[in-house]
Amino acid sequence: MSDSNLSEQKKSFNIWKWFGIGCGGCLLTSILAIAGLGYFIYTNLQFSTDPQKVEARAKAIFDYEISGGSRGLLTFEILDIKFAQVTNITTSPQVVLTVGQTPQKLSGDLQEISISIQQAQDLDLNIESEEIADRQLCGQTVQVLIQKGKFNFQKRFKEPKQASSHTAIVNYNDTGRFVWVLAVGEESEAEATKVFDSLECK
Repeated sequence: MSDSNLSEQKKSFNIWKWFGIGCGGCLLTSILAIAGLGYFIYTNLQFSTDPQKVEARAKAIFDYEISGGSRGLLTFEILDIKFAQVTNITTSPQVVLTVGQTPQKLSGDLQEISISIQQAQDLDLNIESEEIADRQLCGQTVQVLIQKGKFNFQKRFKEPKQASSHTAIVNYNDTGRFVWVLAVGEESEAEATKVFDSLECK
């Protein structure tokens, strides 16, 4: 075999060797990054469905009143981003209050926030009308997205029920707060307004 053929074979082998090493390195880096991210989330995420812990977290963000009493559904905290969700004890009208707090001031599209919360919980809210209204929240005038329509959570109702939601953002004491109130039933609009009007930043 000539020297030129041997040289070409060596070059070809070297290319594939370095290609394999590069791919292996990328794969190893990806695995380590995923493992590191998983460990970071595991050590920094605080999650609970204990009703008392949930209500304590919610009350640390906003004080609120829900007719007939309330109970906590879930709460989580990661990197100083706090989230809590409570519901009422009575069955009609049904109320879900979702509150959150971030260490930085918030600005954003209220519709996007409302959609994100609904999608995260697989909520089927068919919006028929919406408006932006100026309301008082934590001593400030804020814009509130008020949506009305029909609601059927995971198609559990024989017929969709009347629903109303209120979404708002407020910056308070150098933190951002968001709130989403959903009321379902014949008195949904009045109940959502009542819960929203009871909110006070903590």
